[in-house]
Amino acid sequence: MIPTDELLDMIAGHECLGGKPNLKMYPDSKGILTIGYGHNLRDRPITAKAARQIFMDDVQDAINDCIHAFPWFMDLTPTRQRAVVDLVFNMGVGRVSKFTDFLEAMNLGEYNVAAGDLLYTDRSRTKPSPYAQDVKGRAKVIAEMIRGSEQI
Repeated sequence: MIPTDELLDMIAGHECLGGKPNLKMYPDSKGILTIGYGHNLRDRPITAKAARQIFMDDVQDAINDCIHAFPWFMDLTPTRQRAVVDLVFNMGVGRVSKFTDFLEAMNLGEYNVAAGDLLYTDRSRTKPSPYAQDVKGRAKVIAEMIRGSEQI
């Protein structure tokens, strides 16, 4: 049997208020964590295909956030663009927007300074930044990408 629109609409109407999917996880009437059109996360975790689609959507959202938040983003090399997208994917554009020294250095094209601002909280470069402490090796890779190590 192939799921028809009639079948899908019927089940969606039974599972969801107004037939609209629940986009946030919620406990159903039995307390089972559920999402979407009544998808039982306890007994049927999402598939790798669904996880990949969510990941692709999240990466696209990060790219769009970079384009809209940072006027200089599209002028960066592809490697630097990937680095900034990684930052936004990891922390969100709101948190990255608080990295004012980093963003100013990026805007000015001072990529060595920007990389240092990601890794350290002080200009003497002695105190690791909370970002660098949190993500450790990832921060070093991103800083090298910002510096212009195009082979990464």
